[in-house]
Amino acid sequence: MTRLALSCAAALLAFALPGAPAAEARGPEDPALIGAGDPEVIRALAAEIGTATLTADPLGDPLVRGRIGRTNYSLYFFDCREKTNDACASIQFYAVWDVGAVKPDAAFVNVWNTEYRYCKLYLDDEQDPRLEMDVNLKYGMPAGNLRANFRLWRDCLNTFLGYMGKKLPLSPGAPSGSGGTTDL
Repeated sequence: MTRLALSCAAALLAFALPGAPAAEARGPEDPALIGAGDPEVIRALAAEIGTATLTADPLGDPLVRGRIGRTNYSLYFFDCREKTNDACASIQFYAVWDVGAVKPDAAFVNVWNTEYRYCKLYLDDEQDPRLEMDVNLKYGMPAGNLRANFRLWRDCLNTFLGYMGKKLPLSPGAPSGSGGTTDL
């Protein structure tokens, strides 16, 4: 093996070893990045596209309650440091609709999840539809990218309302449930 080949192999191996410097050296300590450890900044971004209030969940973790148009949603903070409930690493957008007696089935959910990439649909324990979108902020994210995620969530909510209205025979003013709800 030539000396050049050995040098290249050694350099590549250095990057593959645990503890080697990563190519993405920027972390949440970088002031240009926003992490889930600053819930007030996250709340302010949520307020740019609707209303948003910062509170805490039953475990003491930050929780943003928001509204976009006629839809209420929750923004949960996950992977937070125990006892101090800070230094969270991810957030989850969450909305649920109490659809009354007419419940969606697995085919309804599967079609949505096949057609729409970012916002995933599930049925809760009462068979009501819930929409979720996770965002990993462990190493931070530029403000523009995080704003794009908020716009993506807004678009998912609006698209889902149209999808739900076409697939389920719902009437305006359908009963609302807990968590994120909407007036359909």
